[in-house]
Order: sequence, then C-alpha cells, then structure tokens
Amino acid sequence: MLAYLVVREGNDRGKQVALGRQQVVVGRSLKSALQLSDETVSRQHARLDYESGGHVIVDLRSTNGTFVNGKRVDRRRLSPGDRIVLGKTSLVYQAGKAPDLWE
Repeated sequence: MLAYLVVREGNDRGKQVALGRQQVVVGRSLKSALQLSDETVSRQHARLDYESGGHVIVDLRSTNGTFVNGKRVDRRRLSPGDRIVLGKTSLVYQAGKAPDLWE
C-alpha cells in the first residue's frame, strides 16, 4: 500500500516519509526515519509497523505520549486522514495517494 506520514504543523512542516513494509521510527534521534526538531518529542517517540495490509502506530514509551485523533494511544491501526500528535508536532497519515501538503 502506498502510504505517507506528513508533518502538518510544527518546526518540520512539510517533512514526510513514505511508508512501506519496513518499520519506521519517528523521533528526534538522527537514526529516525522521520527526524523531528521538536524538543517535546522523544528521541525514539513512535514506530510505524506494517501489519495485514495497513499501518499501526506504536508509542515507544515517549515522555509526552502519542495521540491519534485527539486520544492518547499505546498502539493503534491507522486509517487514511488520521491526525497524529507527537509533542508539539501534528502529522497526518495518508494512504492510497501521493501526499498533499495543503489538504
């Protein structure tokens, strides 16, 4: 499935990462597939896993938590258009099309 994680609000607005079958870590660490320059984001904040034809977000014991559509989650299967908040950074999960930064 063609899917992307796109930063909508925060220091890194416009950054994006393509999601495939590989695990993708999001955080401040230089080793993160999607590195965020937000001091309220943990070094390894969350991970996206590919499962059963879709993506699941997993909180990696972050200090400030991972939120999907306004609710704190430890693990959640994502649907197209889901809003994800990590610290002060807001992202959107897009699937089935190329990312639209202005949507």
